[in-house]
Amino acid sequence: AVGDNESRASVALEEPSEERLAEEERVRVETLERAHRHLEQADQLAVSDPDPVRIGRIQAELAEVLHHLEDLAGALEATRRGFALLTPLRSPRECAGVACHLGHLLALRREWAEAASAFRAAVACAEFNLNSRMSPEDREGEAKRAGNLTRWAAFALAAAGEPTEAVLVLESGRTREMRQRLGLPANQAGMLDTVPKELRDAYLDALGTALTSPLGPGRAPRGRALQ
Repeated sequence: AVGDNESRASVALEEPSEERLAEEERVRVETLERAHRHLEQADQLAVSDPDPVRIGRIQAELAEVLHHLEDLAGALEATRRGFALLTPLRSPRECAGVACHLGHLLALRREWAEAASAFRAAVACAEFNLNSRMSPEDREGEAKRAGNLTRWAAFALAAAGEPTEAVLVLESGRTREMRQRLGLPANQAGMLDTVPKELRDAYLDALGTALTSPLGPGRAPRGRALQ
């Protein structure tokens, strides 16, 4: 009986009360509303800013805040403005993020054609960001930042009536995931010495090919070779 009482008391301490949850939500909303006001002010002050990238970043951050405030219409409008300024040529890293956000918002509205176009831009920028990195660690970081981008892009492409492109993008993304899971850290590379030479050479060749394959469509057969 004592043990049961202690267990119930422990659960009661671990589970936040309704009052605490309500207070946390109030603080969260107030913080977001303050951020919204500051970003609106920054947007007004940026009218004379000659740098479109800075203005685009403000719009992208504003869109994120509005999304958290569940103002999806406002978030979509701000994301479109940010996407128009953060072009792939100006800022591929920021473009990848804002294009992905735009694709998600459009997918929620089932506007698949425009969502697919946004995701195409996001995938292209993610590929550029990956290939511009020289060290394996930086490339790995870029691949992780891409996250589930190719899955979302493939879904939007399929819904937009582009099934072939959707499959190619999805296969390319699966290749990346397999490379992350199967690739050995530098300090464990010696483990391959215990594998027969023919099998080891075939594995390293397929892995190296997958490493240099793009995130977008075009080289899905390389992923199958690694599988």
